[in-house]
Order: sequence, then structure tokens, then C-alpha cells
Amino acid sequence: MAVEILDQGTRVFTSPAHTFGSDALLLARFCRPKAGQTAVDLCAGCGIVGLEWLDSGLAFTLYGVELAPQAAGLMAQGYAAYTGPASPAPAEGDARTLTLPCAGLVDLIACNPPYFTGGPASPCTDRARARHEGEFSLEEMAAFAYRHLRDGGKLTVCHKPDQAARLLAVLSAHRLEPKRLQTVRNQGKNTPWLVLVEAQKNRRPGLIWEPEQILKTGAALYGKKAENPV
Repeated sequence: MAVEILDQGTRVFTSPAHTFGSDALLLARFCRPKAGQTAVDLCAGCGIVGLEWLDSGLAFTLYGVELAPQAAGLMAQGYAAYTGPASPAPAEGDARTLTLPCAGLVDLIACNPPYFTGGPASPCTDRARARHEGEFSLEEMAAFAYRHLRDGGKLTVCHKPDQAARLLAVLSAHRLEPKRLQTVRNQGKNTPWLVLVEAQKNRRPGLIWEPEQILKTGAALYGKKAENPV
């Protein structure tokens, strides 16, 4: 196990099977909860999105939802180590059947879902769960979001650009109207590698295309790695 340190000192516990990448940090920064709101980090993994939100120093209620026991344990450690004003609660369970106590009241859900629908899966069960849709589809993500969000509540998702049309269609079909979209491209590349989408429950159509975000090669998106692994 290792520890990553975010900008304001929040600790993120990781393992070789449960770490995080730039996509999760970009998702966390695409839309943040406001003070007093209730937020959910869905498909939380080691808890990075929620922990990045906690690192902001705001007081809000946070639920982290993760199926894989080892990842949920790492998330729980991160939440336990947090000492700020927010109220984080880890929830290990299957989001397809799980209903949180805040159902129908949530202001913001972020989800970094499995990206792949086909191809060879990792022999590591946890890696396969995190990367392939077999145990959690976009339709199941949208169903979870719809039953937990308040009217007007937001779902934010990151995905691969080649899945953008499918993602938008699934969201609209579940009455989660896409309202903001942004692509992310690495400096020097011609095509984006990530798309970020914000949808709102039971709202009218009207999509805003945000300016493309261009990441500088080698630029750090967060603080630094802890010197000594735990």
C-alpha cells in the first residue's frame, strides 16, 4: 500500500490494483459540491474523487460507493484519516441494488465508470471490475443516479471520447439531461483522450460545450507522493 498526498494534505491510500489517474482528478474538478450539499462518489475505487473534494476544505456530506472490498477498504482509510469539516461515509456495496439513506436528496454524483465493453479483461478480478462494464453498465449507473438525485441534481461522468454518443444517449433515456460537455487533450496531440459530461435530473435539453482543456506534458495535477509507503 502507498499514500498519495493531495494539494491541501489530504491522504489517498492506494494499492497496485487500486490507484488513480488523471481522469479521476479531472472529473473531481469538473464539478465540485458546494458547502452544505450532499454528494456521492460512485465507482469510487480508492476514493480519489471524494477525497479531492474533501481536500477543498468545504463542509458537505459525502458518500463513497465501491463494490470491490479492497478498494472500499482503501477508501475507508482515506475517509478515516481526513480531519476537515465535511462528513464522509464509505459504502461498500453493489450500486445496482444499493440505496443510500440520501436517496432522492443528492445534489451531485460523480462517476468514473468502467470504460471497456469488450476485449480481453485482466486476470485480476478487481482490475477487470474497474475497467470492463461486465458488472456495472452505463444504464445501471444512470438508474442509480436517477433514484438518488433530487430534481435538478447533477451527475458528472468521465469516459473515452469514442463512447460519448452512447453515454449521452443513455443519460437522456434516463431523464438525466446532458447540460455541459468538455473534452481533454494532451498538449501536442490532435485528438482528445477524455470527455467530461454533466447531466441534470428532469431538466430541459440545452448542452453547453466548454472550451477544450489542454494538459501540458508532464504537468502535475496534484501535490506529491508520500515519501514512505505504508
